[in-house]
Amino acid sequence: MTRTRVLTGAAPAFQHPLAFLLSAATIYAIEFAVVRRIPELADGAAMAWAVIADLVLLVPLLYYLMLVRGRGWPVFTVVPVFLLSLAGAGWVLPDDHHGALRTLEWLIIPAELFVVGVIVLKARRLARGLNESSRSDFFDRIRESAQQALGMKVPAEVLAFETAIFYYAFFSWRTTPQIPAGAASFSHHRKVLYGTVCAGLSLAVLVEVVPVHLLLDLWSPVAAWIATALSLYSLIWLCGDYRALVLRPTLIADGVLRLRVGLRWNADIPLTAIRRVRKLAARDPEPSQGYLSATVLGRAGTIIEIEQPITVRGVYGLRQKVDKIGVTVDDEAAFEQALS
Repeated sequence: MTRTRVLTGAAPAFQHPLAFLLSAATIYAIEFAVVRRIPELADGAAMAWAVIADLVLLVPLLYYLMLVRGRGWPVFTVVPVFLLSLAGAGWVLPDDHHGALRTLEWLIIPAELFVVGVIVLKARRLARGLNESSRSDFFDRIRESAQQALGMKVPAEVLAFETAIFYYAFFSWRTTPQIPAGAASFSHHRKVLYGTVCAGLSLAVLVEVVPVHLLLDLWSPVAAWIATALSLYSLIWLCGDYRALVLRPTLIADGVLRLRVGLRWNADIPLTAIRRVRKLAARDPEPSQGYLSATVLGRAGTIIEIEQPITVRGVYGLRQKVDKIGVTVDDEAAFEQALS
């Protein structure tokens, strides 16, 4: 049986994730105050059990009531919250009262196995949805499949973006842009020499990563490896960002402007909704209110003014409502002609 939730409006304020975080922080603050009094109590063990109950049971229960039942988040996410609460209880309680906590540690292994099993099932569903999706663009397919597999908008958007970055960085080099028949395509990366910029930045990172690692290692090996990992990830991000810009150009087809600036900005704008398209001279200021600069580098060369504000999707699914969008395409004359 499939459970269906009908949302009749915005969720109440107490079902907001921030409300849960504030509630959990309040509980932890109270327990910290209680723990300081345990040495003064005759029956400190009973008080330790009460602290464990509040942290290990009450916090996951609040999560379930406020976010799982309240907002329709997946039930299996209660298990990671329980495991984090178990670790939090160990952090709050003094070492001499960890004996009470160890009686619950036998739950960790089955709980972790349950989470791993759910993740494997979700991954299989994600792969199956990716193969069955009717969309031709990889990023669109991975977003659609992630939404179906996870059922949670924010984690799905993050998963889709990170997966796409790695795909475009490592597995897209033999792929060419998929342009639908009859569509006009407009790239964004050639005019600003973004390939050259990425090559220069990548070379700088490669030259500096080893000496920076050795220098930080004298102070902290952990910090050195964190800096190295971030440097390597920045290389992957640059490659993925560049390849996405190459493979995901802006399209005009079937009366719709499909604005796609790589993985950075995405929006579908009906041509009938565009009020005006104008060039932005070098000395003209860019608009401020309701404006998005959807460029790869530098100032916009063309301003698209829209009749009503639309929602543009950015990295990690972040959204911005605008009625003016600045772009820089490689063939501005053909772009303006196609829109007009």
